[in-house]
Amino acid sequence: MEFTETDLEALKEPVIGCAIEVHRTFGPGLTESIYRDALFIELLDNDFEVVRELAIPVEYKGRPVGGTLKIDLLIADKLVVEVKSVDMLHPVHLAQVIT
Repeated sequence: MEFTETDLEALKEPVIGCAIEVHRTFGPGLTESIYRDALFIELLDNDFEVVRELAIPVEYKGRPVGGTLKIDLLIADKLVVEVKSVDMLHPVHLAQVIT
């Protein structure tokens, strides 16, 4: 079964709801790792299939470069969540997510 843009949109809304619950519970000011781990728990409690800190090998022109890219959360094997705990988003944050 193919995963469509509509499926992704339907997945994003409840995931954002889980993130809002974590923020509502903790408030601002904690580290990204605490928010990530709390969101992981919240997602599991809401029956999501979720993997935390998944390491993805990085390749350059088909060859490994020796490093890995660590994804904060991968939900339903389709949606990547990059957790940020900052005063404001900067262009580098957007670049991280797009990559």
